[in-house]
Amino acid sequence: MSLLKPLGDLTTYRFADWRNTAVRLEGTRCGAAVYSRPGEAYLLLGNLQPEPQTVRCSVDPAKFPHPLASPTAVVVLGTEPGSGSDAPPTEPAKLDLPRLLGAGVELTLPGDGVVTLQAR
Repeated sequence: MSLLKPLGDLTTYRFADWRNTAVRLEGTRCGAAVYSRPGEAYLLLGNLQPEPQTVRCSVDPAKFPHPLASPTAVVVLGTEPGSGSDAPPTEPAKLDLPRLLGAGVELTLPGDGVVTLQAR
C-alpha cells in the first residue's frame, strides 16, 4: 500500500487500530490508526464516507503504542484520495503542534480517503 510506504519496515512499529485513545477525531464516520516506534509515529486518519469532510483532530502522544514524550513537530505527509477521485496527493505541511495537542486542529479528509500524519 502506498500509504504505508513512508514507514519502511512495518515490523519495527507497534500498531493501534481505530479503537486507540491517542487520536480523537470529531466528525462523522471517520477513524484513526497509529503506527509508532521510539521517537516517531504515523497517524492514518480515514474518512469512511464518500464525501470529503472537515474534522477536528487532537492527539495525545503519551497514548501512542510507543509513547512520544516530547513531540517537536507533526507534519501532514499527504492525502490519499479515495478510489473514485483523481485529485493529486497533497504536499507535506506542518501542523500547529500546541493546538493539535490541545483543543485540536481542523483537517479536511477526502471522501473514502486517508490523511497521513507523521509525529516526531
